[in-house]
Amino acid sequence: MPSVRPQRVADQIRAVLSEACLLELRDPRLRHVTLSEVRLTRDLRLADVYYSVYSGGETERDAAGEALHRATPRLRHLIGEKLRMRYVPDLRFHPDRSVDYALHIEEVLADIASETPARDGEE
Repeated sequence: MPSVRPQRVADQIRAVLSEACLLELRDPRLRHVTLSEVRLTRDLRLADVYYSVYSGGETERDAAGEALHRATPRLRHLIGEKLRMRYVPDLRFHPDRSVDYALHIEEVLADIASETPARDGEE
């Protein structure tokens, strides 16, 4: 049975990082960043942090990734300070492309629907 602890700690880390991006870090590239998920290894030593940028495209996403990468030492310090962990995990930031993927799927479905001829009695 998988342990629940890594998920609980991951949720706490996401809360600390979200608060830091919103209130503590003054980088304008992080203004529209949403941290969608944190995945921790079982030993709690490595955290993969997924982020989205809802206003903008690939350029803004890359800029936000660079800002998060540059802020990593400060973010790790805040995690250690607020969560009082024995080991503060290393942070790796990844763009969350699930929203882009969902939009792509909707476009494909809309194309299929527009190409499908209407059945008898349907419009």
